[in-house]
Amino acid sequence: MDHSSTDETIMAALLTLNSPQPLHPLAAELRLRHRRLTFLLLSPLHFSLALSHLRSLSLRTKSLLLARLLLRSLSLLQSPLRRPHRLSLRDFDAAVLLLAMCDSYHPSSAHASVDWRSLIADRLAGDALSAAGLGGGWWPVIAAHVDAAAKCRRLVEADSGGAAAAEAAAVVALEVAEMGECAICGEEIVCGGAMPCGHPFHWGCILEWLRMRNTCPCCRYELPTVDVCSEIQRVWKMLVKMGG
Repeated sequence: MDHSSTDETIMAALLTLNSPQPLHPLAAELRLRHRRLTFLLLSPLHFSLALSHLRSLSLRTKSLLLARLLLRSLSLLQSPLRRPHRLSLRDFDAAVLLLAMCDSYHPSSAHASVDWRSLIADRLAGDALSAAGLGGGWWPVIAAHVDAAAKCRRLVEADSGGAAAAEAAAVVALEVAEMGECAICGEEIVCGGAMPCGHPFHWGCILEWLRMRNTCPCCRYELPTVDVCSEIQRVWKMLVKMGG
């Protein structure tokens, strides 16, 4: 999927909103990221600690950390009033710093002695003086999240999309089903659980199923998942559906 079609999908989904009021959480998310990055830049000690933490992580772990941060933008675009995916403060700072390093990267800075703090500060100063940085309205907010969502999509578009376990909170929220036939074992249900799509199952059957995958065995309805790449793909499908 190219960048233009990604933007079109997200903007079509945003047009389904009835008013700009739900967009306030998107602005709040950007302010939070900006405050944490500014704090790191103004505190050499904390910047050094965050950078050391990043350098101690494997490339795979760094990718997942960045994906978790970008997923917050994608989720807010899909449902602005929903609480964004949580990160610990240490992981949030590291992810914000990593994203800033990616945005500030230039081939000429690809060496071990690069002063990342100065490089990021220069980029932030340039952004603040740009037309988007000086302008008002919602477009700078929306554009920042659209850009993050596009990065999010590109980050996982090569992922195999294999089975992933359902998120614990989504499993706990399943409704009770008092009758019907379990779609997994085929036996009558006395007291079981129902997926949001309405299909009923024995608790034992559905809980064992959701330990390995996040989809309904009947219609493939997807619950939120613990795997960040699978969750990005799930939310993206919902955005596509919203945008028609």
